[in-house]
Amino acid sequence: MAVNLAINSILGYWYLIFITISHTALRTRLLMEIHNSDAGLTSDQILQRYNSRDIVKKRIMRLINNKQLICKGDRYFIGRPWVLWYAKLFQFMRHFILGEKGKYDFGAG
Repeated sequence: MAVNLAINSILGYWYLIFITISHTALRTRLLMEIHNSDAGLTSDQILQRYNSRDIVKKRIMRLINNKQLICKGDRYFIGRPWVLWYAKLFQFMRHFILGEKGKYDFGAG
């Protein structure tokens, strides 16, 4: 039963990585948009679509709307922590499967 759980966890991890990467990774989305554009995209068009300040604002607003972030004054705090738990799980899976330490330390704090 433990081996089945480990195998299913690993397969679930890789399924999530490979299936969702095309929808979430910026470089993948950029390549797909260029591919789907008959005339190609200019640098100005790309920068207009992928302005980093606008991307961060949109992501923060999405997190606030989903109540994952709470804004108090000019500071943001964790609201519903399920995404944080999800990130911790993926960091653990990455360490368990690949033996790599994650980019972020979600330990104490």
